[in-house]
Amino acid sequence: MTKDLGYQVEVLEYYKVSRYEDCRINAYPPFTEYHGINRTPISFLMSDLDLKDFGERQKEDLKKKGKTLLENALNKALEKSRESIGGNPTVMWTGNGYHIYQPVSGPILEEYETFYEFTNYFGKDLTSMFIQFAEEYFTDYTADRLHNPTVKSCLLRIPGSLNSKRISKGEDPKVKIMQRWDGKRPSIQPLLRDFRRWLIQKRIDHIEELKRKEKKHGEFPMVVYSQTQDRTNRITYIKWIENAILEHPLPDHRKYIIWRILSPYLLNVKKAAKRRSLFYNKGLTG
Repeated sequence: MTKDLGYQVEVLEYYKVSRYEDCRINAYPPFTEYHGINRTPISFLMSDLDLKDFGERQKEDLKKKGKTLLENALNKALEKSRESIGGNPTVMWTGNGYHIYQPVSGPILEEYETFYEFTNYFGKDLTSMFIQFAEEYFTDYTADRLHNPTVKSCLLRIPGSLNSKRISKGEDPKVKIMQRWDGKRPSIQPLLRDFRRWLIQKRIDHIEELKRKEKKHGEFPMVVYSQTQDRTNRITYIKWIENAILEHPLPDHRKYIIWRILSPYLLNVKKAAKRRSLFYNKGLTG
């Protein structure tokens, strides 16, 4: 991708046409799925540490403090990469912060039963989800919050290219290599347990967000009354339970959900018979 043209064709020629400003290339191939199913293994991770997130200001003393915090965040991310997977990535100075590029060796997670169950719920391939998890994991959530790389948009800056934002400020715009990759692709296997926990927490957070929206803003009807009776009628439907739990059951904490949410809902709201409710709950717990 280039700033002026916005697509990848004859990459080197278009870099020249764009005056080498904001030149990028995707770390993943253009064809990543087959009939809607992800076929791209996890092969590349990137993190974006942006100076603006560490207190960059106009005053010189605050700028120095922000840069010190940025350097500390970079060192912590590199240390965590070394300790967790034995990584030694490329580090790029982009003009506004650091990019960390780490080639890795990983599987197609959709081929594993313990991960496949998450695909329908999130509506996103697990390779992209892992890239985003890894950025949060290595940087301890200090990475740019607006940076959400996927297999279709894992865009890497080109060494020697120019950052147009720095040009407009009259500052050094050149993208520079600060550390070179050691040529090894570490396995992501040590991170898979943490990744699964991260997915589960994302699911729980989404359910809680649905509940908050229903209560505070009424953006989604919390309950639906039967159409066959008057307004004094009982509640027969709670949307966040139906949509967030019954249609997409959680892979973990099932017994707790049955005890605290589903059993009361099926018996008191849906008025299901105890035998039918027990049969359904047994189906959830396997």
